[in-house]
Amino acid sequence: MSRYFWSLLFPILSLPMLMAVLLAVTLTLTPVLTRIMIPDALAASDRREIGETGLPLPRFVTVKSGRANMRRGPGEEYPVIWEFRKAGLPVEIIGEYGDWRQVRDSTGEEGWMKRTLLRGQRGVVTNPSKTAHPMLQKPRKSAFIVAYLQAGVVGRIEQCNRTYCLIEAGPYLGWVARNRLWGVYNFEYKD
Repeated sequence: MSRYFWSLLFPILSLPMLMAVLLAVTLTLTPVLTRIMIPDALAASDRREIGETGLPLPRFVTVKSGRANMRRGPGEEYPVIWEFRKAGLPVEIIGEYGDWRQVRDSTGEEGWMKRTLLRGQRGVVTNPSKTAHPMLQKPRKSAFIVAYLQAGVVGRIEQCNRTYCLIEAGPYLGWVARNRLWGVYNFEYKD
């Protein structure tokens, strides 16, 4: 096409201005396209049912405060069977009933908690073990060891790949093998 045609089509825009507009449109649409594409890729491997809140079941969340009760049933009239005393502790929501969530902790104990005692932030806890869990500087076995984590250490998930999760535990940030953590599903990773 001739230069004359383009000058009629875009009389105000010069070539550098046109390139800048195209770049701006591309950068604006990139986050939208990413948000659309990532859930589709995850949905292919995520076969969980959807609960009454519209969120998948089961799913991991964390305990919001340092004192939170788990009850035998979905209501305050049910007896307390467990008291969590650590904020950030992961629990798995396995059921929903109004404002109550049926949860399971890392030991397999099940009960009900009011939804206001939970938050969507993701956390993990290190699995029971006779030896400490190495926290690595990079996601590979040969990497420098940042710290050794005892069983029951609570951390916050930053990201995961197929074999390791980057977690923050106290003052430490490092990679821990997924099979040493409770609070993340096998299909949850980003390559």
